[in-house]
Amino acid sequence: MNEEPNFKRIFLDTHLTKECKQKLWDEDIDIYNLEELTFCTERAKKVYVSYLYYLSKLLFSSLVV
Repeated sequence: MNEEPNFKRIFLDTHLTKECKQKLWDEDIDIYNLEELTFCTERAKKVYVSYLYYLSKLLFSSLVV
């Protein structure tokens, strides 16, 4: 990984299961496919879904203006 860490990457690195993190680091799964991501808790999954929803809403509103 040669990129700067961001909130999304740090959140996933700290809230995914060990096996899922390894797949993510090996680039075997997509960070936007919620069916492939296995979170440690249901709450962590809800937070991530809310984060993605909020970002998409911000992006969409900036495109519409």
